[in-house]
Amino acid sequence: MTKDPFMLGSDASSPWTSICAHMEKEEREERVQADWKFAAMAVDRACLIMFTVFIVLSTVTIFLSAPHIVA
Repeated sequence: MTKDPFMLGSDASSPWTSICAHMEKEEREERVQADWKFAAMAVDRACLIMFTVFIVLSTVTIFLSAPHIVA
C-alpha cells in the first residue's frame, strides 16, 4: 500500500499541527515581548519624572541659597 500525498487523514493533519504550534509559540513570545516593552517604558518614565523633580528641586535650592539672589 503506497502513501497517497493527496489523501486526507492523520498524516495530512501533522503539518497543520506543527504550523499551528509554531504560530501559537510566536504569538506567546510576541505577547511576552510586548509586556516587557511596557514594563521598560513604565520604569523609564518613572526615572524621567524622578530625575526631573530632582533637577528642579536642586536648581531651586541652589538659587535660593545664593546670598546675592535673595535680598
